[in-house]
Amino acid sequence: MTVGICTKDRWDDLGSTLVHVKARLPEVRIIVIDDGSSAPMPGGVQAALAGVEFVRDGMNRGYIERRNQIASLVKTEFYLSLDDDSYIVKGSLDEAVTFAKSIPDLLCVGFPVVNSRGDSEVPALDKPRPVRHFIGCAHLMHVHRFHELGGYRAELVHQGEEAEIAARGFGAGMSCWQFPGLTMVHNYSLIARNWDRMDFYGARNRYLWNDWFAPVSVRTSRQMRLLSERIVLVARTRRTGHIRGLLAGRRSARELRRFRKPFTGETFARWNSLPTW
Repeated sequence: MTVGICTKDRWDDLGSTLVHVKARLPEVRIIVIDDGSSAPMPGGVQAALAGVEFVRDGMNRGYIERRNQIASLVKTEFYLSLDDDSYIVKGSLDEAVTFAKSIPDLLCVGFPVVNSRGDSEVPALDKPRPVRHFIGCAHLMHVHRFHELGGYRAELVHQGEEAEIAARGFGAGMSCWQFPGLTMVHNYSLIARNWDRMDFYGARNRYLWNDWFAPVSVRTSRQMRLLSERIVLVARTRRTGHIRGLLAGRRSARELRRFRKPFTGETFARWNSLPTW
């Protein structure tokens, strides 16, 4: 088993996460990749990095490329991907791995997630269930199938890579599941979060998802629904990144048409019948 963490300018969060991970999983290999942090590293974090494989090249490549980089370094069948502000609070990772091995077509397992206040972000269930995709802050990835799909699309730049690779996997006969026997906390640090960038790429990449996977018969209607949703968000937030992202998505769709692999109507219906996560 391997744990992989990407980080940038959230040293205190990273230090806290490493303390929790090392206490719960003392024998597990941990890989941390820094994506061009500019803030100085506190001494306490340096101490927490003892025994951790820490990769730092000074470059800002983005979390999508960094997650692909971590996967290229992993030699185990599965790896637990964590945000630098997420870690296990309850349950057994061994049980999660045993469950993952029992699903012959499995791509990824997600988990219930609570925030630092104890409020549920991804609710717990009575039993495992198949889902459309997984939440990025904490998930267990099947490494070989991840590589078989070609990893995350670097062209997405930021946001939505989990839903995109899950759709590619679904089309290739792979599945994602939620396993309730392991609970994660997501402290959701606001440091280094650029809301305009998140709005922009969130809208852009949702547009691209529709263009790449929605059947031709519903593609236009889904794009119009997305436009309506983002207009409402602009009205509420006064942030224009949503609309600029949609316009960028329309331009990018022409440039990235090679990624189109629309679901059949039957496959799309099966996808939509699943819970989000």
